[in-house]
Amino acid sequence: MHWLTESILKIILMMRTELKRAKEDYGRVVLLNHGNGEGLGPTRDNMKNNLSINEILKTFFGYEKFRVGQEEIINHLLEKKENISVVMPTGGGKSLCYQIPAIKADNISIVVSPLISLIKDQVSALNQNNIEAIGLHSEYSKEEILEIEKKIKKGKYKIIYLSPERLMAERNLKLFGALSIDFIFVDESHCISKWGNDFRESYYQLRELKNIFPDTVIGAFTATADKVTQDDISNLLYDDKGKTFVFGFDRDNINLKVISKSREKKSQQNQIINLIKDKSGSVGLIYCFTRKETEEIAVFLRSKNFNAYSYHAGMHSNEKEKVQSRFMEEDDIIVVATVAFGMGIDKSNVRYVIHSTIPDSMESFYQEVGRAGRDGKPSESIVLYDAFVDVARRRRMISRNDEGKKSENQIILQHQKLNSFLNYCESAHCRKISIIGYFGEQAKKCNNCDNCENSPKLVEMTSEARRLLIAVIYTGENFGLKYVIDVMLGKQDQRIYNNNHDKIKVFGAGLEFGKEDYWRSLCRQLIAINYINIDLTTFAIPKVTNSGRKFLKNNETYKGKKIIPIANDSGVLKIKKINPEIETNHWSDFETKLFEKLKSLRLEIAREEKKPAFIIFSNDTLQEMVKEKPQTIKEFLKVHGVGKFKADKFGDRFINIIK
Repeated sequence: MHWLTESILKIILMMRTELKRAKEDYGRVVLLNHGNGEGLGPTRDNMKNNLSINEILKTFFGYEKFRVGQEEIINHLLEKKENISVVMPTGGGKSLCYQIPAIKADNISIVVSPLISLIKDQVSALNQNNIEAIGLHSEYSKEEILEIEKKIKKGKYKIIYLSPERLMAERNLKLFGALSIDFIFVDESHCISKWGNDFRESYYQLRELKNIFPDTVIGAFTATADKVTQDDISNLLYDDKGKTFVFGFDRDNINLKVISKSREKKSQQNQIINLIKDKSGSVGLIYCFTRKETEEIAVFLRSKNFNAYSYHAGMHSNEKEKVQSRFMEEDDIIVVATVAFGMGIDKSNVRYVIHSTIPDSMESFYQEVGRAGRDGKPSESIVLYDAFVDVARRRRMISRNDEGKKSENQIILQHQKLNSFLNYCESAHCRKISIIGYFGEQAKKCNNCDNCENSPKLVEMTSEARRLLIAVIYTGENFGLKYVIDVMLGKQDQRIYNNNHDKIKVFGAGLEFGKEDYWRSLCRQLIAINYINIDLTTFAIPKVTNSGRKFLKNNETYKGKKIIPIANDSGVLKIKKINPEIETNHWSDFETKLFEKLKSLRLEIAREEKKPAFIIFSNDTLQEMVKEKPQTIKEFLKVHGVGKFKADKFGDRFINIIK
């Protein structure tokens, strides 16, 4: 542990020994006096300890029952006090799995989270539910940090959120090393693994927690981790001395589609318009490759009267917060973002996620798609797929190794992960089976993806594949795909004559099968199965891989998706119309007006509390208020999402409007 001084470790161990002795002497947690009258250790109301986990669920969070896996995880932590690693789908309710044990615990719990915005949202939500939580982060001044530290020592807070960098700072290790810590929960734990899709060095330092806090239970939580990453997480965080829980990756309510991406920028923008024009009033996310693309698409959508905003890491923090707040509060908003947006965003009514360019792995895709349809209602995932330019850009980013931070094995693995997603895009079979299978599980045909709804026909394409591969080789693997296709189509081009490529045997050999779009589509399929690779160091030149050469040498056969000629450049398949999240067709005029009044009151309270509106009550909760029309606090408490604290604090104001 070269990064941690021996003196700090000695101080931590000494103070932990002192605290342990105090526990043995008194059989309870006591305050340790340190001359200035301030103590170390928690002091608190025992009311929460005495409640069952089901009572905590309803009293503080307003829910009647647990989701799949939550109760099992919570009981395991509280009863067995064993290290755990949890893989649970995005929107599956991971946060409750560690928040309720932290509420029930005798002492402090620490939650490690990667983003300040995520920390602030979770702390705000807990505080609104009358739960003592605080986030330690850079937006506080030095004076405020000192005051928070004093309150932590006095036991003011039950749950403390902070980033991995801040937790592993010597000052905080000394602070928490002197306290009794029951749990350390690591959210987004896949970031600790070099084999995961989002490795972060700051998370990797957390591998020392098991040595610094040997008596503390460690819990790891993530929405996305394959088997290799799962094993790495448990090994790094607690030497495999614990249990791993994996809950299904299945999200039946999300319709999955992959659509051929238009080539020209204007056509791509119009393609997005065609995809979302029937989704007016819905919440959507559009993921882009670059910051510039997010801004261009957002500006274009606004020019077409869509409520769209860009979001990326290069924006000022105040601007990012404004976009994030609008996203959480509004029901007809589109956020056009890079991968910088979304981690920890808990908005239940996102109706569609569009990838305007391919993600870098199945893990990234699954996590981003999982932000749609958390309320269980029909939602869509649409990938705009370009297996040439976009794949080339992704491979270039993977191969970039600034300052040698990535090992050769990591780079190879990342290329393999990208290949797995390309297989998903090119698959002729059920897309859900592709996703679930990637994560090591089995699934039945979903009947809710483009391949199930309109199965691509697999046809014999050995001759076409051979001709394309030979054309790439015979032109010297020195030209772009368009040039290679021009040779195959026998184009009258001076460059082809100058290079004597009109004399090779594949000149004109592609005419009998189709035009340029046909060969581009076939090339995408061959890239997906790794017969062709794009050389990013030489202006995206196609090159035949060893697998492709083996295919040629061994006279292997190839069956691919039947390629249908493109009649126009819209690239749009038959898209289901997704209704807005708020379905009011069956409501009376009174109920429609009541819902708007409840939303207005929620916004008014949110401004008073200086919190996002969704933290006060979700849209689902407001809709149930409209349906049930509670007239008393007792009836108000029966509404899904209403806990006792919020009922006492806000109930009368909502009931007055309902009456």
